[in-house]
Amino acid sequence: HENGHVQIVKQVYDKAEYTAREACERTIGVRFEGTGANREDALADAIDKACQQVCQLYREKTVDVGNALSNNFDDITSHGRASIPVAEAIRLSYEKYNRENLLH
Repeated sequence: HENGHVQIVKQVYDKAEYTAREACERTIGVRFEGTGANREDALADAIDKACQQVCQLYREKTVDVGNALSNNFDDITSHGRASIPVAEAIRLSYEKYNRENLLH
């Protein structure tokens, strides 16, 4: 059962480079305004906001997706008590995730 969680995480993070690139590309061209006591502080604040957006987008596609898939996996396998092959449970976890996220 726990190897199923490991496989899910590996599958999610196999796409991590693409996901990071996508998060950065979605931020290019976005205007971030910062505040501060002076120009340097305002610039640092704006850069921090840009970094936060990149990290949020990356997290949504890695940590949040991995957690959702793992929760689905636990539900499908009854936390390892159900007699379902790991590969099948992973496949069903993805199907459930895709169904739920098409509705949003």
